[in-house]
Amino acid sequence: MVGCVLCIFVVFGVVYRLHPALIAAAAAVMGWVVAERNALRTRAAQWPIFKNYIDWKRVQDDLNDDPAA
Repeated sequence: MVGCVLCIFVVFGVVYRLHPALIAAAAAVMGWVVAERNALRTRAAQWPIFKNYIDWKRVQDDLNDDPAA
């Protein structure tokens, strides 16, 4: 939703000749939002595979042994 709003703002900014810095900033944030959304979708799809390969007991033991955790 945020990416769509930013895309509309970029188009509006180009059409109405807003300051190029505003358009560039909105386009950069829009690109970041879209990239993060795609990364999260990919991780969510891969999670069932990773869940089977992680040794959760070892992870918990490692966390318990770490004084900084």
